[in-house]
Amino acid sequence: MTTITDTHTSRDASHTPVLAAEPSVSALLNDKQVMDLLGVSRVKLHTMMRKDGLPYIKLGEGRGATLRFSRHFA
Repeated sequence: MTTITDTHTSRDASHTPVLAAEPSVSALLNDKQVMDLLGVSRVKLHTMMRKDGLPYIKLGEGRGATLRFSRHFA
């Protein structure tokens, strides 16, 4: 049996992890809004998602799933 112990006995406030806030519903854009904002086609948007790592949220499953994008990244 292996035991893992924490060698840090005191924690400095500067080492406290900071969690990113979740985007609010009003800050989310649908795919059409992002395409208009960026001036790209649906094909280019999906390319940006796959190859360029454009972050998105997928709601549901399969091809009919709804996509939402943070206004911060668009």
